[in-house]
This record gives sequence, structure tokens and C-alpha cells, in this order.
Amino acid sequence: MCPADEPRPLEHPLPGKTRKLLTSDGWAMLVGAAATVALELGVYLLAVRGGASPREAIPALLGAATVWVALAAPALGAGGKRLVAVMLRTAVPADASAVSLLIVCWISPFVTLSAGVKVYCTLAAMGLLAMAAIACARTPGGRCAVAVVVAVVLMAAASTPFWTGGLLRAFPWEQRRPIAKWSVYANPFYCVTAPFTQDDETRFIWHREGLLYKYFPILGDSGAPPVLWYPSAVICAALAVALGAVAALRSRRGSSRGRQKSWSSG
Repeated sequence: MCPADEPRPLEHPLPGKTRKLLTSDGWAMLVGAAATVALELGVYLLAVRGGASPREAIPALLGAATVWVALAAPALGAGGKRLVAVMLRTAVPADASAVSLLIVCWISPFVTLSAGVKVYCTLAAMGLLAMAAIACARTPGGRCAVAVVVAVVLMAAASTPFWTGGLLRAFPWEQRRPIAKWSVYANPFYCVTAPFTQDDETRFIWHREGLLYKYFPILGDSGAPPVLWYPSAVICAALAVALGAVAALRSRRGSSRGRQKSWSSG
């Protein structure tokens, strides 16, 4: 048999880098996606089983999605050893939340496709912020530290009614309205509930509920701003662009100085 006629080993259909990425990060992304869908749908179904109507269960689903993305996106992204892995990992919670929203849109008349898209924009912007922040770090320890900071910042933004009361009390009445407005606009939970305020059947305006007026001074004395779905997404996206520029500048400076600290070395 001629050497040319000898059978050659079959080449792997995936490139080496893609295969290595799937091997090192595929299971983490798969588990993260499954956990996201299971958690969010579980919260929604648990609320319905607990006696809430499908309309009343929507805020529970949105709250679970907001908190989960704020915590899971930085945590998953911190485990990436390459920039592309960080990008894919941080996108998993928001993308999996889109699957949950599609399922609820299919089974519930109170969730429309347009409302789900608006909610996804806010969740995706949160994941984008986590990705850009983690990209600024170059060591495993640094990525974990940045992930903790991002999670704390996102959770602080999502819990403004609980900590802005003292801040509002410290300022004169005429200065409270701008503070209250931005504490609402920066809050991702307020923004993900905004698409449901335009439907008379759903009609849920969280920051105008009596609970906040009774127990939290965030809006009781200063007045509630109009509900908008996009401010939190815009803020997160703008911060992500700024942090992405910082990460790119740091990478360029490191290359110009001859440092060979690559993501894969982490």
C-alpha cells in the first residue's frame, strides 16, 4: 500500500481553541443556564402554587431574574481564564433568563414579547457591565475581587429603597427629588417592571406601591418619577463601555511594555 493510500485519522470537526473552550467552560455555562431557568420558573410556579394569580407572580419572576443576574453573572465570569470565556460566561444568566421569559410569555397572557425584550435588555446590560469590569483584571484573584465588587454594586442598585432613606433625610426637600429619581432609574428591578405598567391588565408599578410609601421614605416625600424601562440598561451599558476602554488601554500598555500576561496564563 502506498503511503498516499494509507487511511488518515479523522480530523476533529471543532478547532482546537473552540474545543478547549468548550471543555474548560462548557459545563459551567450549561449548569449556569439550567440553574437560571430552573430558579426563575420555580419562583414563578411557586408563587402561583402559593395562591398568587399569574399577574401577581410576574413581579416575583422579575425580582428573581434581577437578583440572580446581579449575582450569577459576575460569579460565572470570574471563572473564565480567557476573555472570550468571560464574555460567554457573563452572558449566560441574562440569555437563560430570556428563555424563562419566553416560556412564561407562552403560558401567561400577562407577559408580551415586547415586554420580555425590554426586560432582557436590562438584564443583558447588567451582564455586559460584569464582563467589562472583570476584563480589567488579569489574575484569578483580581477577577474574583472584581466580581465581588460588581455583585455588591448591582445588588446595592437593586435595593435602593432600603438604604437611600437616610440619604434623602440628610438633604433639603427640594434636593430630594433628583436623588429619588436617580435611585429609581439606577435600580434594575424598577426598570424591568416598567414594561408591565403600560398594560391595564398587568399594571404593576412597584415603586408606587403603598409598601414603599409606608416603610421607606425613598419616594413618599419626594414624589415618584415616571416609570421607564431603559435608564438602568443605559447606565450599565455606559459603565461597561468605560470599563471596556480601560481594559483595552491596560492590555495595550501591557503589550507595549513587553509583558506577556495573557488571559490563558490565569
